[in-house]
Amino acid sequence: MKRFILCGFIGLSFVSFSQNDSIVKAKVISENQGYELSYNEGVKKFQANDFEGALKDLNESIRLKADIERTHFYKGVSLFNLNDFANALASLNQAIQLQPTADAYFYKGQVNEKLGKNDVAFEEYNNSLKINASYYQSRYYKGVLLYVKNELEAAKNCFDSVITVNPTFAYAYNDRASVKLALNDVDGAIKDYSQAITLAPDMAIIYNNLGSAKRKKGDFTGAINAYNQAIEKKADYAIAYNNRGAARIDKGDFKGAIADFDKALELKKDYVFAYNNRAGAKNKLKDFKGGIEDCNKAIALDANYGMAYLNRGILHENMLNMKNACEDWIKAKSLGIVQAASFLEYCH
Repeated sequence: MKRFILCGFIGLSFVSFSQNDSIVKAKVISENQGYELSYNEGVKKFQANDFEGALKDLNESIRLKADIERTHFYKGVSLFNLNDFANALASLNQAIQLQPTADAYFYKGQVNEKLGKNDVAFEEYNNSLKINASYYQSRYYKGVLLYVKNELEAAKNCFDSVITVNPTFAYAYNDRASVKLALNDVDGAIKDYSQAITLAPDMAIIYNNLGSAKRKKGDFTGAINAYNQAIEKKADYAIAYNNRGAARIDKGDFKGAIADFDKALELKKDYVFAYNNRAGAKNKLKDFKGGIEDCNKAIALDANYGMAYLNRGILHENMLNMKNACEDWIKAKSLGIVQAASFLEYCH
């Protein structure tokens, strides 16, 4: 019987830094003039995440005195948090014109990422680091962008340098682990995920990722235990249910796997991976018709999901319907599924 291909998920943290945390502390200035009073009121509202209220006070401060860099900076970050990206950039540019700072360039990078301009964002993070080489947030997001581009060694170097500057930053350990896993350094990944958990024991995504690393190592019991912990931290974590189901298939617990995929789909009704994987469990239980129905649902949600065609072909073959099997494998190959080529050898 051909091997059914399952789909799981390994995630970066993609941390969003809070303005009340590590990026910047709002500075209250003396209250000698009217612009200072408006600025300080804006800062207080900013720190309370009342960004609309902050904007009113910051705009009044700018009306009274337009050459204070921090006023434009906080206005830009407030606009960023309100998803007004064009005006956020304008305010951050004004702040930089008055006084270039690492945090202003960092937020320009964040805005450009939101706009889908990752190459521009990357350069803004570089500009931030030219001003302050220890500004680890910019280096962290450089690492994330490099990971997305599959420049894995460069991404790892970025996360290494983040950890050097801030050795208690759990996100960097998690994301460096994901890079190591992609580089097949499974033991290194497990070590980094474990350190991330020590630093941030309530982050469900890290337990999920640790489970996937242990599954890759062949430690299916350890993987299931890690996914259990992810679900304990986040009861509606559809990804962890899906991944635990895949690990249960690895252990031969096909009914338990189906229960996990059912739960994943209850939580996320358009979860194509879970439909594909549940089809795999049904295939193991010789419920070929049910498996085909699940593949059909995955394809209905994503017509370019090549794995579902490949796996539906396996199910058709198991039902002795080689015509449909070969048609599915041809489609899978056309969608870039390299495994389909070997399956097509059975179609001559």
